Parts: sequence; structure tokens; C-alpha cells
Amino acid sequence: MSYYSLKNILKKNAVYNVIFGERSNGKTYATLKHGLEQYFKDGSQLAYIRRWKEDITGKRGQAVFSALVENNEIEKLSDGKFTGIHYYTGKFFLCNYDNGKPIYSDSDV
Repeated sequence: MSYYSLKNILKKNAVYNVIFGERSNGKTYATLKHGLEQYFKDGSQLAYIRRWKEDITGKRGQAVFSALVENNEIEKLSDGKFTGIHYYTGKFFLCNYDNGKPIYSDSDV
């Protein structure tokens, strides 16, 4: 469940939005969820930018969407087509899992 609301900033209809706020109040969760909503709506892309490369590699990259996966948001937003997001070679792939192993194709990026 997201605590941060994008309602006011999205009203600005800006090309880019920058959000500053307290730690752990749901900013990332809300923006990632919004990005996925837009992707499933019209194919829009989301850019996830971090200050340091190490913040989005390996296990840290895999954990970016973990809260959305745990809350079944991926499954809800994709109407059951996907259940997770897998991070591999610098890309995020929509996926399903078979015995804990992600199943995806290059078109699911």
C-alpha cells in the first residue's frame, strides 16, 4: 500500500517531475506503480534514475520492484498476464515464475 500520493504533482502535467520528501514514505513505490499503470495503459516507458550505479545493480536492481511484486500489483495491473519483474543485464522484464525461476522474453522488457 502506497502512502505517498502523486495526485497533486500529476496535476501539473509537466514533462518532468522532481519529488523531494522524507525517507520511506512511499515515493518510489508510488512512482513505480504509476509508471507501470501507464505502461499497461498505453505503452509509456519509465526511467528509473539513481545517483550511484551500485544502487541499481545485482540484488539491489532485483529489489527495486519487490514491494509491488509482494503486494500483487504486477498481477493486478497486467490483468493476470504477469506476476513479477525480473532484473537482468541492466533491464527490467515482466515475468512469471516457474518453481522460483523467472520466465520472460525480450518483448517483456
